[in-house]
Amino acid sequence: WLLAGVSMNRDNCRTPMQWHEDHEEHWKSPWLPVNPDVKHVNVNSQKGDPESILHLYKRLLKFRKSEPALYRGAIKLPESINTSRNILCYERYDTKTKNRRFVCINFGSRKLSFDSSSLTSENLEIALSTDRRNRLVDDETRLLGHQVELFEFSGVVLREVSE
Repeated sequence: WLLAGVSMNRDNCRTPMQWHEDHEEHWKSPWLPVNPDVKHVNVNSQKGDPESILHLYKRLLKFRKSEPALYRGAIKLPESINTSRNILCYERYDTKTKNRRFVCINFGSRKLSFDSSSLTSENLEIALSTDRRNRLVDDETRLLGHQVELFEFSGVVLREVSE
């Protein structure tokens, strides 16, 4: 089923880490091509922007380390939510701590919403979001109840809230 003449490796979608805008000073001859957006998309230019992809990755890594369900939990794909081609939802559950989180991602270009009662009978809150429209000041959680809204090209991690 492999295509003849097609290289199946990660080099086709990777570029060297873009630390600074002046890549020629740091890479004399990388084996991978440097992305043309290096002048604008690099670590140095994103350090001061709290909404940058650099800071998003830092938030995601810190959050993952603090959530047992995310760093060692089992994964379950609930069929009831994953009926849309643009939404992926899955549950992570840690049996040791009973820590349970739901990760929902909207791959589409429009805002989508769904009823989470098929995931859990508990109300949910956003514990982490990739879109600032779903975050409150200082990343405080946002109570949702059972209606979950996912902005275009965004993801959330949800946790149950006991009433």
